[in-house]
This record gives sequence, C-alpha cells and structure tokens, in this order.
Amino acid sequence: MGIFQRKDKTENTTGAASDPMQGLSEQLMKSVRLFKLDQILLPILTIILGILFLIWPEVSLQVMARIVGVVLVISGICSAVYFFRSSKRLLLHSGILCIGMINIVIGIWILYAPDFIIALMPKLIGLLLLINGIVTFTAAVTLARSNYSRWWITLILSIIIFAAGILFLVRPFETAMVFMRIAGASLVYTGAANLYSYFILKKAIKEVSRAVQNAADSFSAQMQDPAQAGTAGTQDTAAKKESYF
Repeated sequence: MGIFQRKDKTENTTGAASDPMQGLSEQLMKSVRLFKLDQILLPILTIILGILFLIWPEVSLQVMARIVGVVLVISGICSAVYFFRSSKRLLLHSGILCIGMINIVIGIWILYAPDFIIALMPKLIGLLLLINGIVTFTAAVTLARSNYSRWWITLILSIIIFAAGILFLVRPFETAMVFMRIAGASLVYTGAANLYSYFILKKAIKEVSRAVQNAADSFSAQMQDPAQAGTAGTQDTAAKKESYF
C-alpha cells in the first residue's frame, strides 16, 4: 500500500512541477497566434498602400483627398449629433457644433472638388515650409550669436526647408508626385521591416517554447526515474523474502 502511495505522490509532484512549464510553452505559442493577425495583416496593407503610392501617385492622392473629405463629414455629423443630444446647451457645445458644421462644409467641398484641393495642398505645404524655413534660419542666427558650436547644422536645415518650400510653390504638382513616391517607398520599407521583425520574433518564441517543453519533459523523466527505481527495489526485496520463506 505504501508503495502505491509513494508512486502516486511522485507522479503528482512530477505533474505539478511540469504543468507550469507546459503552461508557459502553451502561452508562448498562443502569443504567436495572437500576434499573427495584426503583425502580418497591417504590414501587408502598408506595403500595398506604398506600392499604390509608387505606381499611381496621382490616383492615390485623389483617393486620400476623398478619404479626408469623408472623415471630415462624419466628424461634423458626430459633433452635430452630440450637440442635439446634449441635455445642457453650454457655450462649449455651441463651439463643438460650429466646428462640426465647418468640418461638414470642408468635407463636402473636398468630395465635390478633390482636384482643386489636390492642386491647392502643395502650395499650402510650400507656404508652411517657407515660414518654417525662415523661423529655423532665425534660430540658427540666434545660436550663432550665442556662440553655439553647431549652429551651422540648424542653418543647413533651414536652407533645405526653405528650398523645399520654393519647390512646392514653383512646381507644386511635380513636387507632390515626388513626395507621394517618397512616402510610398517609406511605406513599403516600413511594412517589409515589420514583416521581417514578426518572423524573427516568431522564430525566437518558437525556439524558447521548444526549449521550455524539452526542459519540462526532461524534468518529468528525472522525477519518474527515482520512483521506478524505488518500485523495482521494493519488488526485488519482496521476491527475496518469498524465496527465503
């Protein structure tokens, strides 16, 4: 009777010790499956979007403009619904309603005349870059007067920003197309890098899970061997006693 109790106790100890390791292994593999959807789907979508920007930059720009228009209209409608469903009509709610109406008007305008917006956007970007370049140049002059050793880096950046602004104003369409292609190449690179990182991470998690599972199996085997040896020794002793009697 004591032999079976000791054997059951050894098996329970082995199971209790190996279960956490097996649970860790299963949890690691489960994490791989959970990562699979967003870590594969999103990079693939990013790569596809980048390829579209590279091949059809003008069409992609029009689609983006329409998407912005739809988002603005939906945002304005949500603001209007929020205003009319509010029990208290405060000044803040009136401001939200005004912003919502402006978003709806701009969104409809973008949807109605996307080409005009596409032609206008590069010029607005160029104007903002010119202003930013002037501000950065002023900062470089201030740094130079303050005896800062690397003021020239800020000066070079201001010249680059100012030159980009002039390009957007002088050749808005061509510059916008180049900008879209650069954005497309960046998206393709980002998506490919994320996919590569996912497969490297997946391989590492599988190796760790396999090592944990092997450790659990080895530990279980080591815990079972003494119990089997003890059982065999008890059986030999009983056989010797029977032969003696």
